[in-house]
Amino acid sequence: MKTRKTTLAAALSLTAFAALAVTPYVWFHDSAGKHHRGVARERVDSITAANGSVSVILAAGAGTSEMTTAEAATLTLADDAKQQITISFAADGASEITNPKAFDGVTVTDDNAGGIVVNSTVTDELEFKLSGTGSSLKIYAAAPVKLTLDGVTLQSKGGAALNVQGKKELTLVLADGTTNTLADALPYATPDGEKENAAVFATGKMTIQGTGTLVASGASKHAIASSKSMKIRKGATVKVTSAASDGIHADGIKLDDCTIDVRGTGGDAIDAGDDELTVGKAVVVADVATDDTKGLKANGDILVTDGADITVTMSAAQGKAMKTARNFTMNGGSIDVKASGGVVVTDGDPSYCTAIKVDTTFTLNAGSIKVVHTGASGKGISVDGKAYFNGGEVNITCSGNGATYTDSTGTLDSHSSTCITVDDDIYLAGGTLTLSNSGTAGKAIKGDKAIVIGAEGTEGPTIDARTSGAKFVVSSGSTWGAPGGRPGGGPGGGGPGDQTDYANPKVVKAGGDLTVNSGKLTLVSTQDGGEGLESKSILTINGGDIHITTVDDCINASSHIQINGGVIRCVASGNDAIDSNGTLTITGGIVIAGGTNQPEESFDCDQNTFTITGGTIFGVGGGVSTPTSSVCKQNIIINSNNSYTNGTRITLADASGNVIVSLLNPSNCSRSATALMSAAGIVLGTQYRILTGGTVTGGETHYELTIGGTISGGTQVTTVTPSSVVTGSGSSGGPGGGPGGRW
Repeated sequence: MKTRKTTLAAALSLTAFAALAVTPYVWFHDSAGKHHRGVARERVDSITAANGSVSVILAAGAGTSEMTTAEAATLTLADDAKQQITISFAADGASEITNPKAFDGVTVTDDNAGGIVVNSTVTDELEFKLSGTGSSLKIYAAAPVKLTLDGVTLQSKGGAALNVQGKKELTLVLADGTTNTLADALPYATPDGEKENAAVFATGKMTIQGTGTLVASGASKHAIASSKSMKIRKGATVKVTSAASDGIHADGIKLDDCTIDVRGTGGDAIDAGDDELTVGKAVVVADVATDDTKGLKANGDILVTDGADITVTMSAAQGKAMKTARNFTMNGGSIDVKASGGVVVTDGDPSYCTAIKVDTTFTLNAGSIKVVHTGASGKGISVDGKAYFNGGEVNITCSGNGATYTDSTGTLDSHSSTCITVDDDIYLAGGTLTLSNSGTAGKAIKGDKAIVIGAEGTEGPTIDARTSGAKFVVSSGSTWGAPGGRPGGGPGGGGPGDQTDYANPKVVKAGGDLTVNSGKLTLVSTQDGGEGLESKSILTINGGDIHITTVDDCINASSHIQINGGVIRCVASGNDAIDSNGTLTITGGIVIAGGTNQPEESFDCDQNTFTITGGTIFGVGGGVSTPTSSVCKQNIIINSNNSYTNGTRITLADASGNVIVSLLNPSNCSRSATALMSAAGIVLGTQYRILTGGTVTGGETHYELTIGGTISGGTQVTTVTPSSVVTGSGSSGGPGGGPGGRW
């Protein structure tokens, strides 16, 4: 840089102004040497002084600018043409300001208290660089504003620390390696017609970028806010240490290639208003403790893409770690939520602390969701509309207990924790789901309408879902039971039955149809009342590898169970293995069903039509519903024996020792048990042996069941020669009466 300084009087004596011809810029300096105002040489026609003021006459009739002689104590001729307005804040109010746009419609005023006000009428982008320590910066601009924060600290004495009033975009550039700290203060004295509600505020769009750090705190409302949309990108680190309301607030937010850390908010950590929230390659950490607040919220869609790393700690009662009023879509990245907030009942309506709450549609295509929820009746994923699990990984653990409450009609009801709860249909097409709920009456997957697992011809999802919480009483009562069962069956109802209303644990429960087409399912419930697959309508299994261990029914449906394929292993320690309150049809697949002692059964069809037309089936329980011979197409053998205890091998073989079916009995019967066997290899008129013990060699094994092969050794229980489609031997027979009380 080449510069020359002269007194203002000397400069004005150069009437020809020839000395300025060699310099692109003219700088005027105040008496303190802190304010520097520049103008391009080509813009200056002449400079005159009169009556204590200096007039700069601009070229081409562009007008005249005036300043007092005190404001322009010295003049500098410089070779460099600066376009960036620089402000170096000073705690004592003596900020140093360099304004190359002073004669183009930009005024920068130091209020001598650490605050600076900028007024601009220019239409081209304004560039600023801020450093030092001061109070506040307020900018009125008609053009886009670009602010480079180069190690600046602003602690407002009242109102926003940074306030940009204008319709154009504000771009904050965080200089590499710098930490920039901005905090507002009460009271706000916002002029009429203006708006400000954050320590860092813009009325237009806001973009935060650069590889430095912005630290913000909001005493009045938000920490960082825009009246329009906001982007945080390009390596920026943004930290919110406190906020009376939201940490980051805008009408639409995009986070990409950035790090966000929000804590200590009285409202939501990140609120995208009525527009979309997109999280790309960003690290987002939020800690939310205020009741009924959210971690990441949008009234528009939420989109999570590959590279996202979201961690939310949610201790707020009825809080939501992530909440959208519309659609949630995840195409990659990871979400990790630790929640401990409880449920709040207001006017008979429970509101839950939830990791991910979606009002319309939930879609998981890829990525990882991990939730650990310890709060009472906490929800992992809760969707008011439909839910689609197409891929990715879901790992949800809930441990909060359920409780009773009185609803708005005065009726006693209950709430409990649920890993996944959906008001509409659930489609579990792919991915891996690991779900565990130890809370009382806790549920793994609950859908109020249909649940569809897998798709025919696909691998389907891998689901490991477990409940271990006990049931609890909602209300109690009794009535007289149903009459006893038909001859040959188990004991009837007869006496007064238990009419107690329980809140029960469930592994997978559908309010409508439940269909399994494919997938690997491991479903476990270790407490009374816990069921594996439950449908309040029709339950259909077309395929899949299904392993269910429960205390209550493994598979239960209100109207019909249809098994067309798959490998199904069901063992109930306290009830029926497969229980249809309507009809039951098996056309294919491999089915292992283990019930417990009488009156519980391996297959319970409630005295309705029980049809077997195909498949390989082996059931052991205290009893069994007798298949309806008039509609069955595949031969069935039923036999009862005291030796059919847990762990005993039960084999149906021909006289040569060729195995039809052999089962290492998983049933929990401790006394006389009934076995039902059906397979394509059972031929009418052929004598078969039923054996216990022995060794089976060869064959095709599925869990405890072997199909084919040969047996050696063992103890012969009986021989049976089927003469009809349903052949009984021993004391086997049909089902007993229904349970006392309601069915």
